[in-house]
Amino acid sequence: MFRSESIQLVHSSSPTDSKYWRVQARLEAPNDFFDSVQEVIFERHPTFKNRIKHVKSPPFEDSFKCWGEFILKAEIVLKDGQVIHRQRYLSLDDNYF
Repeated sequence: MFRSESIQLVHSSSPTDSKYWRVQARLEAPNDFFDSVQEVIFERHPTFKNRIKHVKSPPFEDSFKCWGEFILKAEIVLKDGQVIHRQRYLSLDDNYF
Protein backbone atom coordinates (compact mmCIF):
# COMPACT_ATOMS: atom_id res chain seq x y z
CA MET A 1 0.00 0.00 0.00
CA PHE A 2 1.18 3.52 -0.76
CA ARG A 3 1.34 6.40 1.65
CA SER A 4 -1.19 9.00 0.58
CA GLU A 5 1.24 11.91 0.93
CA SER A 6 3.63 10.24 -1.56
CA ILE A 7 1.10 10.82 -4.38
CA GLN A 8 1.07 14.42 -5.56
CA LEU A 9 -0.03 16.59 -8.42
CA VAL A 10 2.83 18.82 -9.60
CA HIS A 11 3.16 21.34 -12.42
CA SER A 12 5.44 23.64 -14.35
CA SER A 13 4.50 26.79 -16.26
CA SER A 14 6.25 29.04 -18.75
CA PRO A 15 5.08 32.02 -20.82
CA THR A 16 4.37 31.46 -24.50
CA ASP A 17 3.64 35.11 -25.32
CA SER A 18 2.41 38.25 -23.57
CA LYS A 19 -0.97 36.66 -22.71
CA TYR A 20 -0.71 32.87 -22.51
CA TRP A 21 1.22 30.34 -20.48
CA ARG A 22 2.06 26.71 -21.24
CA VAL A 23 1.25 24.48 -18.25
CA GLN A 24 2.31 20.88 -17.78
CA ALA A 25 0.78 19.00 -14.86
CA ARG A 26 1.58 15.44 -13.89
CA LEU A 27 1.26 12.89 -11.19
CA GLU A 28 4.30 12.40 -8.98
CA ALA A 29 4.45 9.14 -7.01
CA PRO A 30 6.67 6.12 -6.39
CA ASN A 31 7.36 4.36 -9.71
CA ASP A 32 5.59 1.15 -8.71
CA PHE A 33 2.42 3.11 -7.92
CA PHE A 34 1.79 3.76 -11.62
CA ASP A 35 1.23 0.04 -12.26
CA SER A 36 -1.89 0.24 -10.08
CA VAL A 37 -3.42 3.25 -11.90
CA GLN A 38 -6.23 2.64 -14.38
CA GLU A 39 -6.63 6.30 -15.38
CA VAL A 40 -6.26 9.87 -14.20
CA ILE A 41 -9.08 12.31 -14.88
CA PHE A 42 -7.89 15.92 -14.92
CA GLU A 43 -10.46 18.67 -14.39
CA ARG A 44 -9.47 22.10 -15.62
CA HIS A 45 -11.17 25.44 -14.91
CA PRO A 46 -14.84 25.60 -16.05
CA THR A 47 -13.97 28.19 -18.73
CA PHE A 48 -12.03 25.57 -20.75
CA LYS A 49 -13.88 24.20 -23.77
CA ASN A 50 -12.41 20.74 -23.11
CA ARG A 51 -12.18 20.93 -19.34
CA ILE A 52 -12.08 17.18 -18.59
CA LYS A 53 -9.15 15.08 -19.81
CA HIS A 54 -8.87 11.31 -19.32
CA VAL A 55 -5.33 9.91 -19.35
CA LYS A 56 -5.09 6.12 -19.34
CA SER A 57 -1.34 5.52 -19.54
CA PRO A 58 1.87 6.81 -18.00
CA PRO A 59 3.13 9.38 -17.79
CA PHE A 60 -0.15 10.66 -16.40
CA GLU A 61 0.14 14.26 -17.64
CA ASP A 62 -2.02 17.12 -18.80
CA SER A 63 -0.59 19.91 -20.93
CA PHE A 64 -2.44 23.04 -22.03
CA LYS A 65 -2.27 26.80 -22.58
CA CYS A 66 -4.04 29.20 -20.25
CA TRP A 67 -4.11 32.89 -19.34
CA GLY A 68 -4.89 32.75 -15.61
CA GLU A 69 -4.27 30.81 -12.43
CA PHE A 70 -6.76 28.25 -11.09
CA ILE A 71 -7.06 25.01 -9.15
CA LEU A 72 -6.50 21.89 -11.25
CA LYS A 73 -8.18 18.75 -9.93
CA ALA A 74 -7.20 15.14 -10.54
CA GLU A 75 -9.15 11.98 -9.85
CA ILE A 76 -6.83 8.98 -9.78
CA VAL A 77 -8.74 5.78 -10.48
CA LEU A 78 -6.91 2.64 -9.39
CA LYS A 79 -7.36 -0.79 -10.96
CA ASP A 80 -8.86 -2.07 -7.70
CA GLY A 81 -11.62 0.58 -7.88
CA GLN A 82 -10.19 2.91 -5.25
CA VAL A 83 -10.25 6.63 -6.14
CA ILE A 84 -7.71 9.17 -4.91
CA HIS A 85 -8.38 12.90 -5.26
CA ARG A 86 -5.69 15.53 -5.66
CA GLN A 87 -5.74 19.22 -6.50
CA ARG A 88 -3.13 21.87 -7.12
CA TYR A 89 -3.20 25.63 -7.41
CA LEU A 90 -1.59 26.40 -10.77
CA SER A 91 0.57 29.45 -10.35
CA LEU A 92 1.98 31.00 -13.51
CA ASP A 93 5.54 31.90 -12.66
CA ASP A 94 8.28 30.13 -14.61
CA ASN A 95 8.43 27.21 -12.21
CA TYR A 96 9.47 23.66 -12.89
CA PHE A 97 8.12 20.53 -11.21
